[in-house]
Amino acid sequence: MPSLSAETPRLTLQQIDAYELIPRPKRMARAPSFDYGTGPDQNRYFSRAQTMGNVAGLMLQGMEYLNEKGLGHALKIWLRNNEPAIIANLQAQGAKAFVVCMTYWTWIEGGTATRVYEYNGAYILGYAASARPDDIGKVLTPEMVYGPKASPIRSGATFADTYLIGQARAL
Repeated sequence: MPSLSAETPRLTLQQIDAYELIPRPKRMARAPSFDYGTGPDQNRYFSRAQTMGNVAGLMLQGMEYLNEKGLGHALKIWLRNNEPAIIANLQAQGAKAFVVCMTYWTWIEGGTATRVYEYNGAYILGYAASARPDDIGKVLTPEMVYGPKASPIRSGATFADTYLIGQARAL
């Protein structure tokens, strides 16, 4: 999940982990098996693969960092464009915080195996009295976080959501 935040002179927006705030449903899982690497000469192959993997990993991290920054820039533009309406709603409702859901596409680029992010949209889920977890929990319900979502066209891309909490600096 990309690390996102945005701010304007009057508003700040910080990413939260909604899955940490709202407990996940229990699921069964299976751990991976490492039995395939127990042969007599596997250590040499592992060290060779590890060295090349480290080099490739550094390159991929740099490329993914640039993709994350592009996603953060789109969020900052969205916040700047919607700032007057958000501040008006905060004042009208007497709220101090608001919850935003940002949706984006993520996929693995074919030739370089780089994770790519593409901004899809952002919208306000609701307003809360404060940014405390119990107030935010009234807006971010388990049904909203884990409930059914729109099913996009099937392709190699994955549709992802991230949740952010915004606050006004001074109204």
